[in-house]
Amino acid sequence: MPASTRPRRASTAMALALMLVASAICGGKARAEASGPDHWRIKSDVAQAAMLETPSDDAAIVARLPAGTDGLANLGCEGGLDYAAWQAATEVERAEAALRRWCRVRHAGLIGWVKGIMLEEGAAAAAYGSSFDCTKADGAAETAVCSGRELAALDRELARVYALAGESLPRRSEQARLLRAEQRGWIKGRDECWKAGKMLRACVADEYVLRIAGLRQGFEAARRPGTGTTGSSGPVAYRCTGLGAPLSVTFVQTGANAGHNDFAALRLSDAQYALVRLPSASGERYVHRVTGLELRVDEATAVLARAEGPALACRRRGAR
Repeated sequence: MPASTRPRRASTAMALALMLVASAICGGKARAEASGPDHWRIKSDVAQAAMLETPSDDAAIVARLPAGTDGLANLGCEGGLDYAAWQAATEVERAEAALRRWCRVRHAGLIGWVKGIMLEEGAAAAAYGSSFDCTKADGAAETAVCSGRELAALDRELARVYALAGESLPRRSEQARLLRAEQRGWIKGRDECWKAGKMLRACVADEYVLRIAGLRQGFEAARRPGTGTTGSSGPVAYRCTGLGAPLSVTFVQTGANAGHNDFAALRLSDAQYALVRLPSASGERYVHRVTGLELRVDEATAVLARAEGPALACRRRGAR
């Protein structure tokens, strides 16, 4: 073997060795950074978590994620403990480490960093099927819709009744223009629900319920029944003893409780209330989250209970 080739081969062997060492080091680092569960969930005891462009409190906000948002893909964490050390650590040690830990996540098509202290192990995101592209979800309200079965069902039902209302109008008419303007205004109002903090999901649900009811109230075409386990019905008119004002109720079903409506939108004179269904031994029971206004509905009758004054007995119009 010529002497001139020996140094070259030795040099090549050394280079390969260095490459293997570097690969092992980098590979180990990649595994450490990507350790942890496959998916995270925003803890339920925080109002909301900010997804930031970089792992810094001063970074620009990519999105606001409400409490309970699940299915955040884990793209790796830095700072604090690696997953093996985290599993062996005490709760106090975990809490201290979480203050220093940032995790890179992907959710609804967005990628950013979230503080580790706001995360817990979650599950893969389910495809709930909202009416819009969740990879382009903008803001906390749309993110909540994309990460919750009930809100996604409300979004689909609103899209359905809105389309029915729009199809009933001449495309270039003033009524059609006003309908589109109202919808844009409603979206802005819904997006303001981020201010509700821990009540964000409830706020978003109420906005959807009231908008569905408003469209059904204003457009006969929007009352066409849907298919499947989701949909809406009404408005149903009631006559209440001792109540001079008209009362109507629209019911909304998301499929969360088979065979039952999940929400009721109550219209009393010019006031509207979004009521949520609560368990009941008989009939249907709906309660307003803030005022405590309660509506109990049977096949042909209803009872309206208010914080002040006696409960009112109501009968469905047309029922005997």
